[in-house]
Amino acid sequence: MSNCRGFTLVELLVVMMVAGVLLLVMGQNLQGRMTAYQIEGQVKELKADLLHTRERAMHRKHLYWLDLNSSGYQITEDTDDDLTKTATDTKLFATNKVFASAVTGGSGTYAINTRGLVETVGMITFDDTRSPDYNCLDLSWTRIEIGKTNGANCDVK
Repeated sequence: MSNCRGFTLVELLVVMMVAGVLLLVMGQNLQGRMTAYQIEGQVKELKADLLHTRERAMHRKHLYWLDLNSSGYQITEDTDDDLTKTATDTKLFATNKVFASAVTGGSGTYAINTRGLVETVGMITFDDTRSPDYNCLDLSWTRIEIGKTNGANCDVK
């Protein structure tokens, strides 16, 4: 008879436990990265919507407002040209755009005039506990840029 020896049950259980622990750790890390990617996606989508709104404001010669709260946003066009936001003005989206991660700073109303300039300047920040590459927007008169928060500032990338 040959002296072939296989694996014992204890050895197999140890290998399976080590593999399970590794998968658990890797799964949690992956979940954290997915949340960071969601935040980055939100920042980029908001920037794209704002850039599109600037283009529309210059083309249509209307004032626009971005209404931003911690859970989402809506953009409104001043279709009656009375320079105030009223119920007769047109909303760009059928329903408010909703964020998966909360806005932590900069909630409020931002105006974009007929020349495409942002009349209400400021910084919009998102939750950064998962350390995304982009988690803020810096709004100035002429620029809408994305970056990463550094204390009270948005370091534009």
